[in-house]
Amino acid sequence: MSDESIGGPFNQGLFVWLNSLLCKGYTALLIGNELPRIHEKLSSEDLSATFEATWAVCNQERKNALLFAVVKRLRWEIAGIVLPRLAVMGFSIAQPFIVGKVVSTLAQTDQLSLDKGYGLIGATAIVFVGIAHMMNLPLGSTDESSAMSLMGADIEMLAEYFNSTVCETWANVLQLGLATWLLKTMVGAVCIAPIVIVIIFISISFGMGNMVSDRQKKWLEATEKRINLTSSIVGSIRNVKALGLSEVMQDMIDSSRQDELRISKRFRRTQTIRVCTVNLPSVFGQLATFAAYAIVAKIQGSDGLSVSQAVTSLSLINLMIEPLSVLLLAIPDTFASVGCLDRIQDFLRHSKRPEKRMLDQSDSDSWTNPSTASDIALSPMRVPVEMKHTVMSLKNVRFAWDSALYTGDGINLEVESCSAGTLVLVIGPVGSGKSTILKGLAGETPVIEGDYFIKYPDIAFCDQTPWLVNASIKENIVGGPISEVDREWYRTVINACSLDADFAKMPEGDQTLVGSQGAKLSGGQRQRIVSMNYGTYANKQVE
Repeated sequence: MSDESIGGPFNQGLFVWLNSLLCKGYTALLIGNELPRIHEKLSSEDLSATFEATWAVCNQERKNALLFAVVKRLRWEIAGIVLPRLAVMGFSIAQPFIVGKVVSTLAQTDQLSLDKGYGLIGATAIVFVGIAHMMNLPLGSTDESSAMSLMGADIEMLAEYFNSTVCETWANVLQLGLATWLLKTMVGAVCIAPIVIVIIFISISFGMGNMVSDRQKKWLEATEKRINLTSSIVGSIRNVKALGLSEVMQDMIDSSRQDELRISKRFRRTQTIRVCTVNLPSVFGQLATFAAYAIVAKIQGSDGLSVSQAVTSLSLINLMIEPLSVLLLAIPDTFASVGCLDRIQDFLRHSKRPEKRMLDQSDSDSWTNPSTASDIALSPMRVPVEMKHTVMSLKNVRFAWDSALYTGDGINLEVESCSAGTLVLVIGPVGSGKSTILKGLAGETPVIEGDYFIKYPDIAFCDQTPWLVNASIKENIVGGPISEVDREWYRTVINACSLDADFAKMPEGDQTLVGSQGAKLSGGQRQRIVSMNYGTYANKQVE
């Protein structure tokens, strides 16, 4: 369990559980696997599995399908926010009346008002202690953030906007209506003045909604384009330098960045107008209300507002302006959230890799574990009796990325159960499809036709172009956290591949960073040190 979850109210209220992390960060560099565990409610491991199931059964072609799937999955977490949020609203509504009572009590000097004054002191303390307590409840750390992982700009903006969209909008609409009704009891029909201001600025906010979404979407697309370009260039930096294209590539990145900034300016101009629409109602609302009341009182010849009425009315107006400001922000945020979800939904709607392999049901436990590398659900099939001792069988199988371009004959291959260490070679000229076949055996290349059975679908595969993360050589070989490494097996693999000599030439040994896409390693090192050893360290039945 995390330090935060086991800490008491004092520990959590004063963030004492962070002190050890701050001290450690002050004295040494923080490494990812040494950071303390996060709160269980912020972990996306369990939530991702249940969300995937929810997404799989929903109508993915429906507009805003991802939004409805997220709300459906988080319905109980969102419902848990309702009661605390209503309590905060109740405490907020109570403030103007307590302020008015305090002012009217101060204007009196009899013993009765003095006794009421002591009661008001207690009531005021209770209200503000309640507000302080409620502000530390789930409103500031809602569970929807545990459903999001920081994949990029879309997720960051979605996490930022989701709180105001789902958790604040309904509460502020309710508080705005209630404050308007209470203001009517104080100033009468003049309460319509701030309502007019509200309608004007909400209309402006609604008018900006689609504009915010469209401009933000274009900005994110430009950012994605620039990041992809930069990543591809950095990954091929040696070839770029060898061909003398450094300045050309630099100009391309600069041009892409300039395009991104130019597109982002339109979004930022919209944000500037949005900030103005949030701050102006607080000025015009108070001015319009008291000006209208003064005019009506002058025409009707009635008395003006008393001090307590004026203070209470001013507090109620501020109580209206606060949710209005949040509401004016929430409306464009809602459109922006939908825009982010649309982009993510378009990505999730991409067809998954079809699984057409026949899989041994008796060995299904080894590959149905969701923590495996592929994380793809495979469907076990009943295997014929005559194939019980077969490791792999292909009957007239055709692998192809595009069925229209395939012109070859089907593949017939059968590998019987054999001892460990048996080697099977696929030999052929350049361009004959060796890599396509191997990727097909791993389940990546689509099976156009034929029957393909494999007894051990959880296999180790070393691609011709190794996929590397910008981490140490050891982390790339292990393929997971260093803390979970099997040290004895790791040393066995290193010795078997005679890598001690290679590590001895490196200042930091197996802790040497490989760079972006292995830029610090040669082509042979990428294959031999990392890719091949990852397959060997995986220790699968089929490699």
